[in-house]
Amino acid sequence: MNPINLYSALVFFLIVLAVGVIVALRRGNRWIEWAAVAGFVLLGGLAWAVLRPTQTQQAGSALQGALGQGRPVLLEFQSPY
Repeated sequence: MNPINLYSALVFFLIVLAVGVIVALRRGNRWIEWAAVAGFVLLGGLAWAVLRPTQTQQAGSALQGALGQGRPVLLEFQSPY
């Protein structure tokens, strides 16, 4: 597996963060550039907290109820990232 493809969102976030830090350093270390970089980091952290994959108990109980009822069950396995 290609790790860049697997973690493409993380790689993109780190590249944009690095560009932001480089721009902030080259423009004379003004506070507004560092505030923009900090805002980007906070936005990225908030997006991760809201959008990260979590295991749900509801899907497991629905699957247990559907198995063994004499009808085919479609199982779909997905990677969390």
